[in-house]
Amino acid sequence: PARQAGPTGDLFVHEYFSSGAYAGELRASSLAPEGLAMLATVLEDFAGCHLGRVVTTLDRRLTADVLKLGLAAWADIHWAETPADEMALFQKLAASCAGTFVIAPETDEILLERRAQVEAVGGRLIGHSRDAIKLCTDKLAFFEHLVRHDLPTIQTKLFEPQAATSKFRFPIVVKPRDGAGSTDTYLISDEQGYAALRDSLSATFGRPGAAIVQPYLRGLSLSVAAIVDGTSGHLSVFPIGQQQLSDDGRFRYQGGAIPACLPARVDASQLVTRICRSIDGLSGYIGFDLLLPADSQRLLVVEANPRLTTSYLGYRALAKENLAARILQPERAKEPIAWRSGRVEFTADGRIRSIAG
Repeated sequence: PARQAGPTGDLFVHEYFSSGAYAGELRASSLAPEGLAMLATVLEDFAGCHLGRVVTTLDRRLTADVLKLGLAAWADIHWAETPADEMALFQKLAASCAGTFVIAPETDEILLERRAQVEAVGGRLIGHSRDAIKLCTDKLAFFEHLVRHDLPTIQTKLFEPQAATSKFRFPIVVKPRDGAGSTDTYLISDEQGYAALRDSLSATFGRPGAAIVQPYLRGLSLSVAAIVDGTSGHLSVFPIGQQQLSDDGRFRYQGGAIPACLPARVDASQLVTRICRSIDGLSGYIGFDLLLPADSQRLLVVEANPRLTTSYLGYRALAKENLAARILQPERAKEPIAWRSGRVEFTADGRIRSIAG
C-alpha cells in the first residue's frame, strides 16, 4: 500500500517534464512550461509547510526559466544533464528523502514506472497504490469499473484503426487508452473525416488496444479534485471547475475557472465521493474529468487522473489554507477546507487571470 511521508524530513518533489527525464524537445510543446508552472506552485506550497527540506531535479536546458521563476527560494535543486543523469538522481533522492511526491503523466505507464522506482530503492511514495493508478490509467478498464459500480459515464469501446466504419454514430472522439493532457485526442465528425484520418490514426495507434473510441456529447467540460485519506477513508471534495478546451477538435487544455457556473441542482460532491469509495488504494490527491451534457443535468464521469492536475493552480488561489499540507497529511480531510468566495480563472501555464468576488 501507499505510505505517507512522516511529519518531518526531506521531501523529494519530481515533475517529469521539467526534471531532466524527458529526452524530447522541450520547446516544441507546452509540456515544459506547464510542468514548470505546476512544479513552482507545489514547491512553494510544500516549502510553506515547514516540515523539512524540499528537493527537486531540473533539466539543465531550463536554467533560464528556473532562474526567472526563482525556484531556488523554495527547494534545493539538483541539475540533470541527461535522462540517465536524472534517473540516477531520482533513485538517490527517493531513497534518501522521507517522502517522494511524483507528478508524471499516465501515458506509457510513466507514472506507474516512477512509483515502482520509488519502491525499488526503499523510498516512501506520497500517493496512490499501484493498483489504483493502474485502474485509473486504463480508460477502458476505468469505464468498465464505473459501469460495474453503477456510476454515470460515457460509452467506451476499443478503437480499431483499420475498421471500415465507426462503432458509434458520428461524431466520435478517439483518444489513447492511457493518455494524459488530451495528447493524440481527435474529434471526428463524419465518415469523410474518419477516412481522411485513418492512416494517421493507424500510425499513432498501431499497437492493438492502444486507443478507445467514445460518442461525442456536447456539453460543459468540467473537472473536480479530491484528497483521500487512505487510512481512514475520509475525503475532501473540492469545488467543481470548468475547463477551457481548444475548439479545433483536439481538446487541448487551456486553463479553467473555479467554481463553474452551473445550475444549483448540479452537485459533484456525492458523485465524487461514490467514485472514490469504489476505488481501493486511493491515498492523496486525485482529479476527475466530468461532462454536463447540453440536454441533461446529470453529470457524467469522463476519466480519472491519479496525480496532481493543472486545476491545482486554481484551487490553491481559492483556498484559505495551504492545500499541500493536506496532501502530505490527508488525515486532515476530516476537517472541511475553507474556500474564498468568488471565482478564480487561470491558464494552463499557471497564470492567474482573475480572482472575482
